[in-house]
Amino acid sequence: MKYLLVLLLSFNLLAVNKKLRAKIGPTVAAPIEYKGKLYFLATTGNLYESDYKLDKIKSIFNTKNSSVTELTLDGELVYFGEGLHDTTKANFYIYNLKKKKIEKTISLQGHIQRAAAFDKESIFIGHGPGGISSIDKKSFKLNWTLSKIAGKKIHIDSKPIIIGENVCFNSIYTTKAIICVNKKTQKIVSRHDFKVSPKMENLEIGKYIVGATTKADMLKSKFDIPSMLYFFNKETLKVEHTKELRGYNFFSPKAMNENEFLITLSTGDILTYNIPNKKITFVGEFPEPFISTPFMKETDLCAIGIMGQLLCFEKGKTRYHITTKKRYFESPIGIIKKIKGKHFIPSRVGYFII
Repeated sequence: MKYLLVLLLSFNLLAVNKKLRAKIGPTVAAPIEYKGKLYFLATTGNLYESDYKLDKIKSIFNTKNSSVTELTLDGELVYFGEGLHDTTKANFYIYNLKKKKIEKTISLQGHIQRAAAFDKESIFIGHGPGGISSIDKKSFKLNWTLSKIAGKKIHIDSKPIIIGENVCFNSIYTTKAIICVNKKTQKIVSRHDFKVSPKMENLEIGKYIVGATTKADMLKSKFDIPSMLYFFNKETLKVEHTKELRGYNFFSPKAMNENEFLITLSTGDILTYNIPNKKITFVGEFPEPFISTPFMKETDLCAIGIMGQLLCFEKGKTRYHITTKKRYFESPIGIIKKIKGKHFIPSRVGYFII
C-alpha cells in the first residue's frame, strides 16, 4: 500500500506538466545552453527553445526525419542530423540560434546518429553506412566523403575525434576498427582492427580515447552480453591495452579526472577504472540495466537505471557507501548533463531534473 501511495503521488506531480512533456516526447540527449536559454532536440525531430525549468517551450525548427543526434554548439551555430538505423538518406542541419534560422541543410547518404565534431576550418560528421564527411565551415560546402577504407565499406555511428592534423572514428559491421585519417588528404595514419564492432560512444580522457566493442544490439533487450574496453593512445595512435567487462553500454563513461572514469553496464554494474593502474573498482550493482551515462553529484558517483532507480555512492576507507537511493517513475535512456547545478535526464517523455 505504501508503495502504491508513493506511485500515485508521483503521477500526480507529473500531471502538472504532463501535457508539456507529452508534447516534447522522447529525448536521448540533454539540452545545451545559449544566451540564457536551453535548446534540445526531441526524437520527433523538433528543435525546442526553453527556459531552465522547462516550463516554457517552443518549437523553432523541425527536421525532415526522426532524430537521436546530440546537439553540437559552435558559437551561435548548432549542428545536428537526423535518421534512424534504416534511414538511407539524411540531412545535416546548421542552425543559427541568434538569427533563429537554418543556415544550411546538407543531404548525406545514410543516417546521422551521433554528434558532429569541428575545428577552425571544418565540420566532421559520421553518417552511418554513408561513412564520414568533412564540410567547410565558411562555405558549408562538402570537402570530402569517405565511404570505404581499403576497398571495404565503413559504417560510422560515432562522434569523430580530432587529434591535431588527423580525425579519428569508429567503424562497425563490415569494417570493425578505430581509424585515423589526415584531415586534408584522407590518408590513413592509424588503423586498429577488432574482432567485434566498437559500439560504445568514445570518451576522451587525458591522453586516451576509451571505447568498447560488443555484439549487443540496441534494438534487442538482451543485457548479459559482454564488452571489451580498449584504450587508444592519442599520442602514439595505437591501442595500448584492453579489458573485458561482463556487460555493455552504448553511451560514454564519465571522466572523474585525467586518469579515472566511471562506467555503468547493462548488467547493473557501476564501476570505476584507473587507467595507469589498469584496475577496476566495483562500486555497486543495480537490480536493473543502464542505458544512460553515469554522473557525479559533487564527489558522489551516481547512476540511474532503466526503470528509474537512482543510487549515489561515496568512497569509504574500504568500500563505497550509498548516499542517495530514490525511485523515479521514469525510463531514462541517453546522455545526462549537469546544467546550473541540476542534472537533466532524457526520458521517454521529455526530461526530468535531479
